[in-house]
Amino acid sequence: MIGTLPAPSARWPGLLFALGVLALYTPTLIDAGQQWMINDNYAHGVFIFPLCAFLLWLRRDDIRSAPVQPSVWGLPLLVAGVLLQSASYLLQIKYIGMWSLALTLAGGVLMLFGPQMLRIVRFAIVFSLLANPLPHSLLSGMTVWIQNASTVGAAGLMDLLGFTLVRNGNVIQVPGAVLEVAAACSGFHKFLSLSAFTLLYGYLFTESNRVRLILLICVLPIALIANVLRIAGLIAAATSGGLHALHAAHDMAEYLAILLAFGLLVLLGRSLGCRNLRFSL
Repeated sequence: MIGTLPAPSARWPGLLFALGVLALYTPTLIDAGQQWMINDNYAHGVFIFPLCAFLLWLRRDDIRSAPVQPSVWGLPLLVAGVLLQSASYLLQIKYIGMWSLALTLAGGVLMLFGPQMLRIVRFAIVFSLLANPLPHSLLSGMTVWIQNASTVGAAGLMDLLGFTLVRNGNVIQVPGAVLEVAAACSGFHKFLSLSAFTLLYGYLFTESNRVRLILLICVLPIALIANVLRIAGLIAAATSGGLHALHAAHDMAEYLAILLAFGLLVLLGRSLGCRNLRFSL
């Protein structure tokens, strides 16, 4: 009945399902966790599942009041998720396992609790996909593109401002120093982190899909602008103080670029009406 807590008969299967998912996916989560620790591109993955738990907590009243209407249509999703996880384990294609987790969770929720419960928790399930490391082929292509665009943009900006420099690919030479825009400094990790933040920000502060889409479209240019300005600042530091100034400014420039990117996104969101939290704390 709507407005009542799920019956014990619904809670116990839910608990058993959660324990089964944890047992099935623990190796996959451990592998993903290792990537979060060693690869800056996925450092944001550490925060994804705690944020998913926070999102569910925000919807706690809706979850309590949702009617329990188990649906057989959840079974195909659940089976598909488990089969993908099994294939991931057998073929050692680890990122498929993390993707299958969303299917498994969606299928279990639909089968045990019904479509209304799935509608309530679906964003948290989709958001969990952002914890998944990307395939290397996709990662390398996007990294190279952002790396090249950042280098060309920063060199062009500083040349326009009158700085003396020579660019050769992703290497920029200035008097007394050489800067290499390596893959780790390409700005791709800012793009991934900003994408995760944008999805969360849009969900929490607006119901407009149009506004959410605009914010997502702007993630790439905002991340690129922040990284161009970061590299431009390092060019200025190296020109004025050589390698010592370059090394001293490197980490600070990264932090400032991250703050700039997130700040620009929030300013854009506020200009589009993202001012009040949709849910009560």
